Amino acid sequence: MSGNSMSYQPDRHGSGIEGAIERLRAQIQLTWPSEAAIITKAQLSDSPTIAEIGCGTGVVLERLQKMYPQAQLIGIDSDERLLKIARDGNLDAKLVIADASATNLPDSSVDLVVMRYLLQHITDPSSVVREAHRILKPGGYCITFEVDGGLWGIAQPYIPELERIQSRIWSSQSLRGGNRMIGRTLRRLNIDSGFKSVSLDLYNYSSDDFPLTDFGPLLDPEQYIALVDDGIVDVMELAQAGAAYRRWLADPASFVMMVGFATTAVK
Repeated sequence: MSGNSMSYQPDRHGSGIEGAIERLRAQIQLTWPSEAAIITKAQLSDSPTIAEIGCGTGVVLERLQKMYPQAQLIGIDSDERLLKIARDGNLDAKLVIADASATNLPDSSVDLVVMRYLLQHITDPSSVVREAHRILKPGGYCITFEVDGGLWGIAQPYIPELERIQSRIWSSQSLRGGNRMIGRTLRRLNIDSGFKSVSLDLYNYSSDDFPLTDFGPLLDPEQYIALVDDGIVDVMELAQAGAAYRRWLADPASFVMMVGFATTAVK
């Protein structure tokens, strides 16, 4: 991969790239109602040009296509394997393989840029935000969705074994050049990149709204077996976390709430 390096490695998911893709599909089912509500606040025309940087398999583009059926959609990703899946879908979108910080799109050509859970994996996220600013038309919107490890999720009953695994995941991501704490810096990243009128929203999705089992692809620690190979987690620690998670999942009183961060920035 040229340019900005990324900490995201879908093929190192515990179930391989197929498992990573399933995780993305499960995530969008949970997050999209909140994310769509934020996107609809942008004052777009009936036929906007929308670019998603880091589009992956196109699950967001599919939903944007339904929201804006007359839009010109552009999906950008550096992983050809993920773009192939997007191409095989029923998408009316231009799909481009390019680095997130060098999309090759013309200056001032896009009405809306969407980035979801991308910047946490980028070594130099400011370069990507500046690229979004460059390709946006004056008055265009950049909407970014992210997480922050300091306010990532709330489980009841509390699962200390899973919390320790999550801490290891964040450390591993940092070692690969990512930043799991990026949510707290999103607004400043946009301001420093030249955006004006930058707002920050926090949103949540919980097992009050979705079945607890729907959160499995996001929470199940067994998907992080690669951390054992890296020496970040030992086998016993992962096994203990898995057993604690299964006990928690079997408890009808269990509850989980997960929190996302979103910035809406205007050029």
